Amino acid sequence: MILQPVLENAFEHGLEDLEENGLLSVRFLPEKDGLLIEVANNGAPMTDETLRQFQFDIQSNEAAEVTGLINIHRRIRLLMGNESGLSVASGAFGVIVSIRLATI
Repeated sequence: MILQPVLENAFEHGLEDLEENGLLSVRFLPEKDGLLIEVANNGAPMTDETLRQFQFDIQSNEAAEVTGLINIHRRIRLLMGNESGLSVASGAFGVIVSIRLATI
């Protein structure tokens, strides 16, 4: 329920236009206080405006458009606390969605 929409977004928005050499990586990184899951693709980066809007929306409870990623972020925070949730990084390397699951 957490990974499926993130993986779907990586294919649909990141790798869809690549004809070859598309890369999707999923890493599970244990941390002292929980688990970090990173989903990365080497497709087109997010625009600066899209990235800014996403970062604003995950901090706001009044986002105009609630996407699947925003819903996942909010559910994780409800279940696991404010130290948990999603973050997104984007650049020449593609897009990385990080999912932090902090222990309660």
